[in-house]
Parts: sequence; C-alpha cells; structure tokens
Amino acid sequence: MSAVVNVTRAWKSVGKGEEIGPPKTKKAKRTVTCNAKLTEDLIEHMKPLGLDAFVFQQPDGEYVRNSRFHKEVWQPLMAKLLEDGSLDRKPWIYEIRHAHTTRLLDANVPVHVVQARLGHEDPQTTLRVYARLSKASNAAAADALG
Repeated sequence: MSAVVNVTRAWKSVGKGEEIGPPKTKKAKRTVTCNAKLTEDLIEHMKPLGLDAFVFQQPDGEYVRNSRFHKEVWQPLMAKLLEDGSLDRKPWIYEIRHAHTTRLLDANVPVHVVQARLGHEDPQTTLRVYARLSKASNAAAADALG
C-alpha cells in the first residue's frame, strides 16, 4: 500500500501576503504516489490527525504559511546543515523540485509520468525547465556509445 497526495490547492502571492487557492492549471491538480518509506512516515505522522487535517500544521491546527515555514523551519534547518558540514552551500527550497525531477529522469521514468507528478500542462515544460544534465545521465550517455 502506498500513500498518495492529492494536490488540489496551491500557495498564491496576494499583495504582500499569501493565501491558498486553486493551482495555476488544470493538470496542476494531481495525485502523487509516495514510496514505501515516505508512506510509513506519513502514516505515523497522520495518526493523531483527522482525515481532513493539514499534513503540516501549526500547533493550533492551522496550516503552515509558506513564509512561516521558510523562516521557522527551512532557514534554521539549512543553517544547522551548513554548520555541521552536511551542506557546502545554502540551497533554495525550489531545488528540491529540481533534484526530484532530475532523479526521476535519470532513473528513466518516462517524461509523461514526471510531467504528471509536477503538474505541468506540457512535457516540454518539464524538459525545458527542470531536466538538467546530471553526472549520472552524462555517464550513461558515454556508456551507451561503448
């Protein structure tokens, strides 16, 4: 059994604030299947929460705003990882999406499957914006030539 995440809403910048609203496009509403380890972790995390609860929430049950997450979770975690030597530079949060996409494409996951996970309307967007030549794909290309 694998957990699935139904993406039906997205963060929107509104003036100087932010709110949750519909995704930008029809295909941005999507279902993303999780691997076994993440499924296990999500099941454990969700045990004390209700079925309709936000997965990531503040102690009062409200959703975690993007800016609050960035300031209170992401920045302190990156500082800690830089300090202990786990990272050599501070990545920006969107790099997780880039790394996810590159790993999937390097693992020969079909581009239409990656496109669906990311919620892109067109597979060319996935390839143009996210597909970067990694060391693994470059080595695979060299090996293909014998």
